[in-house]
Order: sequence, then structure tokens, then C-alpha cells
Amino acid sequence: MRIRSAFQAKRWAADRTVGRPEINRFRGAVQGEFDHGVFLTTSRFSREAKETSIKRGAITILLLDGDAIADAMTPHGLGVRTEPVHLYELDDEFFDFEQ
Repeated sequence: MRIRSAFQAKRWAADRTVGRPEINRFRGAVQGEFDHGVFLTTSRFSREAKETSIKRGAITILLLDGDAIADAMTPHGLGVRTEPVHLYELDDEFFDFEQ
């Protein structure tokens, strides 16, 4: 079984959101040619974009925002590096002069 997938990616600043019009334009461009769509962005999706991504009688658009992309990449080490973090805490007993 083959599933034809269409992808669109937007590299937008974190303070900008992908809205419903972008999702509708993407769906309109791929409807009838593909089985579903995947829309990726480095920013976020508006509530309206999320609501319109699943529409009765139309292909479903999977939405992946920056957080979802990072969550998928991190466990597999894709595009990320793991470095140890050293945490230093003061030793209160060392500085307790009342002893």
C-alpha cells in the first residue's frame, strides 16, 4: 500500500504563528493529488490552524511545530548534541561557623 504525502515547511520566527489561511492554501494545493499533508514550522500554529487541520471530507494535515520537531529529533540524536551539565551547590556545613 502506498501513501502519497505532501510536505510544506515554514521557517518562521518564534513570535509568529502559522494561521488557518496557510493551512487552507496548503490543503487546496495538495487535495486530490496526495493522501495527506504534513505542515512543519519552526514557530507555532494558531488555534484556528489546529482546528482546520482536520476537516470532514478533506485530507488531514498533520501539524508539527518547533517543539514537536525537537521532541522527535532529541531522542534519536538528530541534529542535536548531548553535553554533560555540572551543577554546583554550596556546602552549607563548610560555611557553618557556629560549630
